[in-house]
Amino acid sequence: MKKTLLIFCLLIFSSLFLYSENNIIFVDSDSTVNLNSKAIIADSQNIKLIYLYNQNTDRVLDVKLMDTFALVCDYYNGVHLFSVSNPELPRLLGTCDTPGTAIRMSLHEDLVNVADGLGGISVLTFRDPENPELYCTYPSYNGGTTYGIYTLNPSDENKALPIDIDSTETLHKQPFIFAAGGRDGLLIFNITNFNPMLMSQYYVPEGIPGIWVDKDVAYVLTYNYLTILDVSNKNKPVFIKQFYITDANHDLYLYEDYLYVCAGHGDMLIYDVKDRKNPIQVGMFDAAGPSIDVYVTGNRVFLASNEGGISVLDVTDKSHPKEIAYYRSPGFETRGIFAVGDYIYVGAQYAGFFVFKYSEPATEPIKRNAEEKMNNYSKINNSNFSNICFENDMSENGILSIYDLDGRFIYKNQNIELQRGFNTIKINKQTLKQGTYFWTIEKESGKVSGKLIIFGK
Repeated sequence: MKKTLLIFCLLIFSSLFLYSENNIIFVDSDSTVNLNSKAIIADSQNIKLIYLYNQNTDRVLDVKLMDTFALVCDYYNGVHLFSVSNPELPRLLGTCDTPGTAIRMSLHEDLVNVADGLGGISVLTFRDPENPELYCTYPSYNGGTTYGIYTLNPSDENKALPIDIDSTETLHKQPFIFAAGGRDGLLIFNITNFNPMLMSQYYVPEGIPGIWVDKDVAYVLTYNYLTILDVSNKNKPVFIKQFYITDANHDLYLYEDYLYVCAGHGDMLIYDVKDRKNPIQVGMFDAAGPSIDVYVTGNRVFLASNEGGISVLDVTDKSHPKEIAYYRSPGFETRGIFAVGDYIYVGAQYAGFFVFKYSEPATEPIKRNAEEKMNNYSKINNSNFSNICFENDMSENGILSIYDLDGRFIYKNQNIELQRGFNTIKINKQTLKQGTYFWTIEKESGKVSGKLIIFGK
């Protein structure tokens, strides 16, 4: 009996190598991770978990790479810096706190420009990686929340030009920060001397979660629309056009002549922007969860879709994106994604900072319709709750209502206490059947709405 038990144990450990330091987990396994003595089963294909850091993390919302360093936005905890010279064994070098809540970031030379929530813009320096510093800040312009940020860097030969705020030609060659917020709208800063100087503001009547700038054209993604601006004169942005996409848009990424938009509650849209001022939709991918962040290189798209995990898409044919790899797990709510070579770096909200290894599929791309995706995910989702998440500008009370897709009233909670900043409302799955619903919250400052997907019970 003892011999049989010993052989069984050896077989188990030969298939799973795992050790931990505090809450840092290293794992070599295709499907199972043991985190804090709790088994987590993952539904995955062609992606393997390599590393997880979740030591006292808050809400990991964004990940960027700079040379052999990974930068991680961790909300109230500021920005972490990891050495990823060996991607399979990242090493935490330091953390830089910020005045607000680190949500998104953009890089400029050796500085990190952070969309710092109610803290406005925070500029960090990691010149000494083990002793990062807060270089300077620019508080929110009108008490709003800064959600998105983009740094427009000039060509190398123009970096040393002096500031001349009266010269449009000179301004065209300066580095700029485009900060996207709530009530502040779009703010444009000159950062030639590494000190943000406000140049102009363009008011948008709703929050701006995403922005991308290509030379003289800015794509401003609000919760319902994509607005296109001419920003050749940074002192005076000019409206070009605007069109409705859907509710609850999140982020966007421009690669070569195509714009990839995380639109609403699941779709990732592809636009042909050969004519930069006139996007034409050419493709769409229906993700397993709300599309939150996207990174593109070559003909591969890396998509973070909140509770839908991560997907790798082949977009050789832009009109028909094909999912060729994915990773999903309960509690794995992905918010930020970046990829270099075979490695995918992911920020997963409350779960931590992840590194995955991706392998090109040897078989045909995954073929699953939306119903099959939902059924597959429900097999592994053992959580009793689904989350409704959104930002709020003030502390107040609200009334939550939930409707089915036909608009029929299903559920109401008349006493929702909302905090200033990020809010999460947990919905017990026993309350609703598996399926898709719409929700609204009526509050003193206005009304918010979105889509809720119940995967399993």
